[in-house]
Amino acid sequence: MITLGFASQKLPPRAAGGENCHMKLAALALVLVPTVAFADDTYTGGSGGGGSGGLNTYTISDAGTAIWSPQLIRNPATLNKSGIEVFGSFAISRVTHPATMMGGMDTVTTEEGLMVGGAYGITDRITGGLTYTMVVHDPSGAFPGDAKGPLDVYGGYNIKHKTKYSLSAGADFAINVGNTDQLAINLGASFKYYLSDQLAVYTGNILPAGPVGQQLTIGLGDKDPIALRVPAGIAFQITPMFFAYLETQLFDVHFHNGNSGVIFADFIPVTLGVFYHAATNLDVGVSFGDDFKNAGDAYAIALTALVHL
Repeated sequence: MITLGFASQKLPPRAAGGENCHMKLAALALVLVPTVAFADDTYTGGSGGGGSGGLNTYTISDAGTAIWSPQLIRNPATLNKSGIEVFGSFAISRVTHPATMMGGMDTVTTEEGLMVGGAYGITDRITGGLTYTMVVHDPSGAFPGDAKGPLDVYGGYNIKHKTKYSLSAGADFAINVGNTDQLAINLGASFKYYLSDQLAVYTGNILPAGPVGQQLTIGLGDKDPIALRVPAGIAFQITPMFFAYLETQLFDVHFHNGNSGVIFADFIPVTLGVFYHAATNLDVGVSFGDDFKNAGDAYAIALTALVHL
């Protein structure tokens, strides 16, 4: 998941990152997707894409290796050996704060932030990378905002990548450069199961950029949280050029410092994202996140670009 946690507040996951403002859940109507017969170890890409007349054919094996595919749904959460991924996300969040006094007015704050990152395929199984986040425009109106934000160094290990499923595990270390007392270790996994050649269900990061998974957060400060969160989503390769996903969070269990929650009872989060394969090595997308439990109180919109070299 690409996480864009700002210094002054944290925003909805994937749309702009973070874990404190949950997103809405939209009613999902599944269209009929043709069932595809899966081979044991190989997959051949479909036709179309980028005006090239066809997508690359690539092989998936028990060794976890695969030639990079233009179709995002078919790529693991890690990179091939010597593969390079550069990515960036510009996010705008809007948060409504309830009045603190009877008869008072609610206040609304907006914030813009920028996250940049990169990753490198150390081997066909191991990927390392980092992300850095800064505030471009903060709620007080300051422009530019605080350039000292969260730095995240991460690593991912591809356990298995086959035609019917993909599994990777990862860990990352996060530090807020502007406040070095804010330290955390995140652990997690990305698991994707293919219902067909175009449709998959998943948990963890659906995009091949950023930490593989951050289900378990271990804050290293006395007041920092220790929490387990389980995201879940569905991904759809609409055409060879268009990829979409819909993600929610099933539950949030705080073992230390924080409030636990369960979907529907405490929050109804959703993130909707759509990506377009704009060029041979470029995917661009837009995502939106909000919480149906408190519709419109906290939402974010993000524009993201992924460059694979």
